[in-house]
Amino acid sequence: MVKKLRTMKYNRFATNVRYQARFASPQFQLPNVAAEVIEGFYNALNPRFTLNLSDLQSLGGHSYADVALRISLLSGKGQLEVRPDRFSTFFQDLRSDEELITVRDCVELSEDALATTLPDLEVLDRAIQLSFWLKCEGGPDAVTELLNQHGQRGLPIAKEDFGAQDFDHTLRVDLRNSDERWQVNFSFQKSVPGADLFFLVDSSYTEAGKYNSFEQRVEHITSLSLKMLKTLGLEPEGENVD
Repeated sequence: MVKKLRTMKYNRFATNVRYQARFASPQFQLPNVAAEVIEGFYNALNPRFTLNLSDLQSLGGHSYADVALRISLLSGKGQLEVRPDRFSTFFQDLRSDEELITVRDCVELSEDALATTLPDLEVLDRAIQLSFWLKCEGGPDAVTELLNQHGQRGLPIAKEDFGAQDFDHTLRVDLRNSDERWQVNFSFQKSVPGADLFFLVDSSYTEAGKYNSFEQRVEHITSLSLKMLKTLGLEPEGENVD
């Protein structure tokens, strides 16, 4: 039986979101239909997300790997990109629940636009990466103690044996379900100044698995993330501890 540690309250300080859909085969026609794809995204996102012509880019080069359609959103906080082999998004420095909801809506609208403008497209798998910076009760010293308490259980270390004055544990947990076709990796480490704990969630969902829509995947990864934080001994500020 694992001894339950003291519960620590946290607030989310900032969040980055990455999303990627890898195509089953390269879309070699993308350079020829670039205008149609950009227009499809423009019509899907505008006017919900105000887009200027300067936010829309069509990039080329000497190889298909250089081909990209890029859209800038949310005053530079977000970017969408379509390449012959993948569709990806990146949103950074999100500070509120409302911004996270906006990102979800943006991705869903973009996926609709992708399916409309590239109707024969088949997706191989999709990945969601969430980077959280958390401010925790007790500050960085309490976070160090928490991580080391968990880390010492799996790898007991005496700093004197290594001639070290101090040490920090970084925690990583990998979860997989091959029947449902998903994998989620969690990692925890001390944060850079400004927050106390850095929490990274990497997930991959193969097509034709249990979670087939973007909304289902977001709900799944959110549920697992909250459960993992609770297992570590972390509760959102404002929640009652059982």
